[in-house]
Amino acid sequence: MFRIQHLFLLCTTLVGVLCKPNIILIITDDQDVRTGTLDFMPKLKSTLAEKGTAYERFYAPVSLCCPSRVSLLRAQYAHNHNITYVVGDFGGYQVFCEKGHNDKYLPLYLQRAGYGTYYTGKLMNGLAYDQIATQPPKGWTHSDFLVDPNVYLYYNASFSSQSAAPVNYEGQFQVDVVRDKALGLLEEALDPSQNGKPFFLGIAPTAPHLEVQIADGQFTEPVPRKGQEGLFEDVKVPRTPSFNAKARGAVSWLKNLEELNKTEVDYTDHVYRQRLRVLQPVDELVEAIVKKVEQAGREVSDNTYIIFTSDNGYALGSHRRMLGKTLPYEEDVLVPLIIRGPKIPANKRNKDDVYSMVDLGATILGLAGADVQDYSVDGKDFLSNDRGVAKSKPRHALVEYWNAAVEEGIYARSTSISNTTYRSIRVKDDTGSEHDWVYGVWCTGERELYDLKTDPYQLHNLARNNNPETFSFSSPHTTRVASRLDALLIVLKTCVGETCRDPWKAFNVPGFSYSYSGSLSGALDPRYDAYFDSMPRFAYNECRFGYLEDIESPTWSDDLAFRR
Repeated sequence: MFRIQHLFLLCTTLVGVLCKPNIILIITDDQDVRTGTLDFMPKLKSTLAEKGTAYERFYAPVSLCCPSRVSLLRAQYAHNHNITYVVGDFGGYQVFCEKGHNDKYLPLYLQRAGYGTYYTGKLMNGLAYDQIATQPPKGWTHSDFLVDPNVYLYYNASFSSQSAAPVNYEGQFQVDVVRDKALGLLEEALDPSQNGKPFFLGIAPTAPHLEVQIADGQFTEPVPRKGQEGLFEDVKVPRTPSFNAKARGAVSWLKNLEELNKTEVDYTDHVYRQRLRVLQPVDELVEAIVKKVEQAGREVSDNTYIIFTSDNGYALGSHRRMLGKTLPYEEDVLVPLIIRGPKIPANKRNKDDVYSMVDLGATILGLAGADVQDYSVDGKDFLSNDRGVAKSKPRHALVEYWNAAVEEGIYARSTSISNTTYRSIRVKDDTGSEHDWVYGVWCTGERELYDLKTDPYQLHNLARNNNPETFSFSSPHTTRVASRLDALLIVLKTCVGETCRDPWKAFNVPGFSYSYSGSLSGALDPRYDAYFDSMPRFAYNECRFGYLEDIESPTWSDDLAFRR
């Protein structure tokens, strides 16, 4: 170990900024923020949160596993990588390969930047052994992937290492297997034979996702590790204002939902406890990884970023829903992000900066000094500019969805609910003090507008949807806000690269870049009312699965920009 410490010390003292950091990414599956799951992970708190920064406005760009993970791996919004579902014609590993993404994504760029790349656990949906055998995921120095059909089993999960035939770990708890494999890969990356080569390590247990039964595809409760079945026996889903509540002005199929009955509520509480139980081994996994890094010596630990996040959120009883994700609400899309590493402030909570999975992908590329020349990266690198201090801070996040809503568990009222195609944006002011809005348009023609400063649980829709042909809101002020946000959504829905990072520039109005404090505030100047009022409103021609640009209008062009 002396040799590797000496190499890292030489790197940091003689090369300085040219010394590339190690990056460890731990990503869970379906872990939300709103129900307080992080409060039940004390080891995560002591090893990462208290030693790093928690980003409290971090969003999944699609509230579904596979599209969100691809957005991380490509640092792109789903309308650009066009992986919009988990299986079939619109998503999964096979479509990922068909679109050529297996030749152009994160690990390949990291390797070109001089990194060793390692991964264990779930990469994305649809990764089965027959596909690995013919089209193995590219760019990995050493990998050990969870493979179908046993990906979502807590016992008897299957792994394939380096495209070898899968091995079933019968009777072993999946998170523990992932932990042990991750520690082995970390030891390999730190071995003196690597000569101090920087590394990326991805660790992806499927906890706290529900089990998916092989026989019928039914979603059932998570299965805790033996000995932990009785933990948290008195804990219930937090009774937030949105729990079992109907929003005023609810849209699409949500406006017809009945209250959950006692049996359904009791089941929701039970599943919540099961989720907390299966997160305990994840908590231990985090601690084990941090300890392994620290045992390698200060020169290693001081040059290693450790990132904890999840692919999407999860709703348990909010808005009268049964279990599931797939909707544009905070429960579904607000996910954890905690980062510890060089120059990251310790024990800090970042409550103002709005980031998305596409930004995290761009940030990992930036930290590694990786150059992407094959396509335009949509995300904003928010760390590597000053190693912990972002020079400009995005204040928006785009959430997209083109599929059916899915309810999970034994009391699911429907496993495929149509009319769930939508676009939704979150927009804050640069000042962080005045504006904090959620605006969305559904394929039904209905709109949503929520003021998160006064309505953080999205229970009072300020849009009036009595007539889908009209553009009407609760007051002149909210009408003005909505006109700007609708125009911004038109820009973002087909944005590429820099336009995704700074969409206000597209309007060609003086002062609308992020170098100006308060882009939305500037846009709300009454002098621009005529311009925004004349803008065509975003709409869908029909409700369809999959991203089909020709059924969404208008498409942004320079002809729609401001003219003096």
